[in-house]
Amino acid sequence: MEAPPYKICFDNILGRHLVATHSIDCGTVILEEPPLVRGPFFHTYAVCLACGKILTEASSRPCSKCGWPLCDENCEKSPNHQPECILTVARGNKISIKNFGVSNPNYQFVTILRALYLKQAAPEMWEKLMQLQPHPIDVNIAPPSFIRKLFKLDDWSEDKIKKVAEILTINGHELPIARSPQLAVYDKTSLLEHCCQANCTKTFTNEGHVLVIAARQIEENEHLSICYTDPLWGVENRRLHLHQTKHFWCSCSRCEDPSEMGTNINSIRCPNESCSGFVLPKTFLQEIKIWNCDSCDAVFSNDNISLLLGKIGAEVSEMPKEDAAACKQFIKKYDKVLAATHFYMIDVKMALSHMLSSENYEELSYNDLKLLFKTTEELKMVAETIAPAERRLLGLILYRLAKTKIEMARRDDDEGKFRSVLAESRNDFCEARLFLANEPTVLPEGRVCLKIGLELKLIDDLLTKK
Repeated sequence: MEAPPYKICFDNILGRHLVATHSIDCGTVILEEPPLVRGPFFHTYAVCLACGKILTEASSRPCSKCGWPLCDENCEKSPNHQPECILTVARGNKISIKNFGVSNPNYQFVTILRALYLKQAAPEMWEKLMQLQPHPIDVNIAPPSFIRKLFKLDDWSEDKIKKVAEILTINGHELPIARSPQLAVYDKTSLLEHCCQANCTKTFTNEGHVLVIAARQIEENEHLSICYTDPLWGVENRRLHLHQTKHFWCSCSRCEDPSEMGTNINSIRCPNESCSGFVLPKTFLQEIKIWNCDSCDAVFSNDNISLLLGKIGAEVSEMPKEDAAACKQFIKKYDKVLAATHFYMIDVKMALSHMLSSENYEELSYNDLKLLFKTTEELKMVAETIAPAERRLLGLILYRLAKTKIEMARRDDDEGKFRSVLAESRNDFCEARLFLANEPTVLPEGRVCLKIGLELKLIDDLLTKK
């Protein structure tokens, strides 16, 4: 068996982490592994504990042994459901779920029970789970004493139950392939460091295995990293989210650069009418008092800018992102206030790009087609510069760009130009397919990858015609 292209190292600051043992080419699958434990998030609607489907009172039936609601008899027999079923039966009373369509507190116990069950069912996986780093819980779940008493876990100490919950909280990944998102904890994947400009990306197989893929060329002895937060957020939002969920303040090279490699993802436009500059603080890593224009050297109070950005942020969170007209109105309203690639603009443009590209390109108005092209070009620049590990996003962007360019060229009624655009777009499609090659077919990105094959065949047929 071929040795993996990484080794596990340790230091007092990072703890265990992964380091490349030799250079790794972009796109290489570095590791694939099944979850140690997988189950519903602590706070979720009533779901089938076999297949993950969200249940209603009408669509569910209680397990004949333990009472947990499931889809049908087949789901009752599923191995996925056995851990909580066995431990619930052992307590002597069935679970009764009566509230559907709202967050149900009983589900906060399920993944913890599945983790505890590993000790008797899969001791090697249990040992791997226990080696992962725990962290004090700051999420609203029942105390270990309550879980121990409710399920009569007399053989388990409260400290051990607490440690399991802490490991799940700090090491959990959202698994998007189920019918409702699930929490999954992996062994070696949990050792990947965070970086806001990571060198690895992760995706999943249809079976729930995680794939860790090199997002760029990785050199020997380089630490392997993924991004623990949304890489298209601004620096303050990213750092705060990391502090709240992973308990550290990021100070990577991207966070240190207020312009974020020239993308202006945090920048507002200079309010002085005669100036075309952008306004930023000197750093986001310390207390901010003033923001400076990079062109006219004007100085602005952080209090005033925070008030402005807070107002815009509230507007973004409240606006209907599924309404193309609302997105267009927001972009027009703040075009002279925010940089075109400010993270609030990126958020809205992402939603708008998704809506426009979900329509038939031939039916888009020419103005919408041009807007889709401009918006997607901006998203491509930002993603390539600060989030090269977002291969899923880059694949979709390139796919949309290629489709848009072909449709615009088709309407120009210039045969020579059309064939030239077809050849150029073929390259975009091929690159997009590389980015999406490892996406599972249960996700939209995996299905787009299949579509690209059809697009390429169509282009080749058109280009071979004289």
